[in-house]
Amino acid sequence: MNNNDYNNPFNTYKPNTEVTPLVTPDINNINETPPVEEKKKFTIKKQYIISAILIVLLLSGFTTYLILTKKDKHDMNAKTDVRTTIITNEAGDVIVVPIDEDTTSETDETTNPAEITEIITNEAGEIIETTTTSQNTVPTTQSIKVDATYTNVEEMKKAKLSEGKVVLTKGYYKANDGGSAYYNIVKTSKYSVDEGRVIKLNNGLFAVLGNSDSTRMSVKQYGVKGDGSSTDVTQINALLNAGYKTVYFPTSTYNMSNYLCKPNRYIEIVGDGKSKTIIKNFGIEVRKGIKLENAAFEGAQKFKFITAGGTNLGDQVMLVKLILEDNNNSVTYNNCSFKNMDIVSSVVDRGTYTMKFDHVTGCDFKNITRLGVYHSANIGESIYTGNTFTDIGSKSINRYCVSAIWIGDVTNNTNTESKNLTIKNNSFNHFMTADDPSMEKHVINGNVIAVRANKAVIDNNYVNNVDGIGEDREAIYSKVKYLTVSNNTVINGGYGEGYITCKNQDGQDAFATIIGNNISGDYGVGIYNYGSGLVKNNTIDIKHAKGAITCHYREASPNTLTVESNTIKLGPGTYQYNGTAIADYGPGSVIVINGQKVDAFVKNNKINITNTGEKFTVGIDAATVRKNVTVTGNTIEGANALTTGTMIHANESTSGENKNCTIKIYDNSFKGITGTGISFFFKDNSDIVSTRRFEISNNIIYTKNSYGVFIQSSATSNDTLIYSAPMGDPSNVNTARAQNVKNVTDPNGLVTKY
Repeated sequence: MNNNDYNNPFNTYKPNTEVTPLVTPDINNINETPPVEEKKKFTIKKQYIISAILIVLLLSGFTTYLILTKKDKHDMNAKTDVRTTIITNEAGDVIVVPIDEDTTSETDETTNPAEITEIITNEAGEIIETTTTSQNTVPTTQSIKVDATYTNVEEMKKAKLSEGKVVLTKGYYKANDGGSAYYNIVKTSKYSVDEGRVIKLNNGLFAVLGNSDSTRMSVKQYGVKGDGSSTDVTQINALLNAGYKTVYFPTSTYNMSNYLCKPNRYIEIVGDGKSKTIIKNFGIEVRKGIKLENAAFEGAQKFKFITAGGTNLGDQVMLVKLILEDNNNSVTYNNCSFKNMDIVSSVVDRGTYTMKFDHVTGCDFKNITRLGVYHSANIGESIYTGNTFTDIGSKSINRYCVSAIWIGDVTNNTNTESKNLTIKNNSFNHFMTADDPSMEKHVINGNVIAVRANKAVIDNNYVNNVDGIGEDREAIYSKVKYLTVSNNTVINGGYGEGYITCKNQDGQDAFATIIGNNISGDYGVGIYNYGSGLVKNNTIDIKHAKGAITCHYREASPNTLTVESNTIKLGPGTYQYNGTAIADYGPGSVIVINGQKVDAFVKNNKINITNTGEKFTVGIDAATVRKNVTVTGNTIEGANALTTGTMIHANESTSGENKNCTIKIYDNSFKGITGTGISFFFKDNSDIVSTRRFEISNNIIYTKNSYGVFIQSSATSNDTLIYSAPMGDPSNVNTARAQNVKNVTDPNGLVTKY
């Protein structure tokens, strides 16, 4: 057993020391007739037992009740010889209650123990075994002999106590104020006087907290009032610097008066719940890690804040600033609320050290004007689950970073990352940045989720209302080597590259799985993926859109890129700012495969285009082709809002890479096309002789004003076209043109060569 564990009610007792560690009592359970069970259990020293036997023998025939008293010679007001037992209440707290050895009453309902803890000690007082028994069983008890009981600390200070006494206070300032404690009276103490752990008495002796060697301490036992108005800075400062691992804030409101704490150790700040323990205007700078649990934090302290890229943002109202000095740091925030500050938590490290982990679960973030969590460092494991973020950012912020969750170096300055990241079951409501109708890139990184990781899962999150027109505004922005983005709901997810933007780290084996997301909004692009991967079973419904899915890839890889079984409903539209169109953000293409160096598949997608007076350029656009492309099983209902159904094209810059590729387009249905149904444009350098292969079959194409299929190759090409019906509509049936295509297989005579 680890006797320094703060959950233990006792610590190791060693003879000939001035401190006998004791537990914190529950004053509410000290009464005149405390609970005992049906069979009485006496806790009596051996010498008294022998005396009692002799008295019984001498006074045979009489009923004798033995009362052991030991009166304090120095204080006639002191209560005497309190015997106690250890019990556990329903909340699981270990408490101490006295034993009245002359009482055989039923269990007191006010104590209501769920179970009783049995403590067995050796001769040195060390705990060698703990067991638990039911309420109906009388336990073996560890007794604590109390020589005197006082109402508060001030009364204890005035008492004429002698060395070696053990006393009890019912509160720090008054009874039942939460500051009840046991004290050992000593002549000298290894600890300094701080009016908490060590209190100097009027007679020159010292009262040392019975649990002074514990790793856990209540602020109430240090005289912190927690009444919401008193500034408890002096007492809090003494406690936070006393070396305890866990500092406990019982139910109260604590006014820290802009107190900044700088403990040079790992520390835990724990309360009774985020609706019960409220800590105001607090700031803490730590270098060994931190845990915040079961508390609400309102307001914070000013810190100088410099981003990972070296930008000095000046004073920011921040709760936690962690400075890494080794690889043993960790961050845990559990069941807390954070409100009314610029930044909740900041870790900035340029890759010198690695945090063990950062875990944030069940927390509420509200009115955070810049950054919820900004952990730009190498991290072993990051977990963010079950949190809510409301009103993050500000319409007045028009530079640098704004984010709810920022992990790793997203801006490519230090390349720090989390090795294993999970962001799951979180809710994000209303994210704000200033408007930038010029759409200037990298003026601000306004991402609700912005992460860099080796491996990440972003699953089942809810993101609503990214407010702020401009580049680099996205709901989810990631630079992850192995990524899964699944089952998220994103509403009005920003005016950047995509509501969900996934950029790998240019690794050849990088892969993103973007699956099962529900995306909707007024303006923007649904999904942007840079790299190989699978984009599948997503639903995208945007009223005025530039596009639905854009995929870029310029790294050779053994992987593939697949866009499959997505349901898309779009209205082509230009971004508007105060009624004025933003020129560079008119409608483009619905699905884009651009620059891929992997085989690409676009299949079984359902696209419905609503005509809002503008047109998309292309339904499915494979641009800057370098490898094989397959387009199959897709349906497009165009409402005359598409210029081209499918376009496959590349220029001279990639002609050496695509000269042997195969393009397959079959079993598609394209309706509502105002231009060409299927177009191919390939330009080659003059020294390139291509042998591309085009296979087109069984496509249904309804086009009003142009050809069903148009293919243009370079004059030096040796490309092959294999073509078969059906295609076309009654007004322009079975029309196909092939320019510079040397080899044509056309069993139905539908292709015109020139």
